Amino acid sequence: MASHRFLLAVVASCMAASPAAADQVVATTSAPTPVAGWNGTAAFSVKDATGGFQLAVWSAADGLRTAPVPDRPQPFDADVGPDAGGATVVVYSRCRTYGRHPAGCALYRWTIGAPREQTIAGTGAAGTSQSRPSIWRDALAWVRTSAHGARVLFRASASARPRVLPGVPTTRCAEFDEMWLLRPCNPTTDRSIESLDLAARRVALVVAYDFPNAAGFRHSEVRIDDLAGGAEIAHLLTTGEGGQTFAGAAFAAGDLYWTLTCLGDPSGCSARTAGTLRLSEQGRYARAGFARPLWGSAPLGGGRMIEVRDASEARDCRAATPAGACPIVVTDPLAFVAARRAPHHRPAGVNPRLRYCGTGRSGVRRYAVNTQGADCATARLVARSRLAGRPVSRWACTPVRPMQPAGFSFSCHAGRDQIWVFDPAHPPA
Repeated sequence: MASHRFLLAVVASCMAASPAAADQVVATTSAPTPVAGWNGTAAFSVKDATGGFQLAVWSAADGLRTAPVPDRPQPFDADVGPDAGGATVVVYSRCRTYGRHPAGCALYRWTIGAPREQTIAGTGAAGTSQSRPSIWRDALAWVRTSAHGARVLFRASASARPRVLPGVPTTRCAEFDEMWLLRPCNPTTDRSIESLDLAARRVALVVAYDFPNAAGFRHSEVRIDDLAGGAEIAHLLTTGEGGQTFAGAAFAAGDLYWTLTCLGDPSGCSARTAGTLRLSEQGRYARAGFARPLWGSAPLGGGRMIEVRDASEARDCRAATPAGACPIVVTDPLAFVAARRAPHHRPAGVNPRLRYCGTGRSGVRRYAVNTQGADCATARLVARSRLAGRPVSRWACTPVRPMQPAGFSFSCHAGRDQIWVFDPAHPPA
């Protein structure tokens, strides 16, 4: 009860100090926390007086409540959804050891209003750890981690056999504007699953990985795995110095919501480039633009979001007060406007139009050719002509930058077709 009183006191002091606004501060935290929402109910973690994290839920009808479940030393990987009977349930993991890579984790559920939590049976396997569960009626999706990496599992009911969903790509091909390596398709490394949300027929994921073509920057994707088969990339992001990142992705009323934010240099985001995006079931994009830094974001329904906003200078939520510098806010309905597709929205998988056409020689120069759209014979002809200084009908060629001074690199385009030429000994930096 002492930690419960502490939490409520923190919230009360925060709300009393906040100016009147349409957005409602429901809690404040001194450490970043993920958030989840469904049908007007939000779940998140708040630090208590002992330094642990309490699982908390909020709704307009019942206000803020702490769950009667043990604390965790790290924020909960909680998700909110309906169970088979329509009751609102929070699912999460509890681990044997915590840290950057928690281990020995099992899955739990707490029905809001129940006196205690319950284990979710049938989800474990020897030598594995379970995390990031998401519930929808009888169905459950979660992340299973083993010595072979992390995979997304799905089971249609408690008695059904789990099956593996596409999850994080193990191989990726360069997009139209990625020209960093000779071979356009390469394995991904250091793969992780940042968030997961299950709906009736689909799973939304935020995944991250390293990719050689990204020139040292990490890649993130908002993906949709269709339970009937196939996957779709809703948004592809290469993280830069601005610390661009996705603050969660989740469904509400059939539409997918996700937020692009900056946790580094704030100049990396603006109201024109960042904010919350929405992809309808019909494939229409909309965006509510803003540049505020967020640690978490999830839809509550009706256009409202639950956000963890960072007001600290160091972007770590810490401040001189016990409450911290990260208010957890329920927004007024966001003002969405029609938007163009997010970068690289397309079905996931190998891009059949992107090919590696091998190497060639022009005098003492060796070169490698990649193409998207044109066939390899045309690509090699354009490369040889350009290196010999001859104009190429229909093709406009320009240098590719940055590159090392000793090397050479250029791209040529004709309509939507693109060709890239690299010096294999001196690829772009």
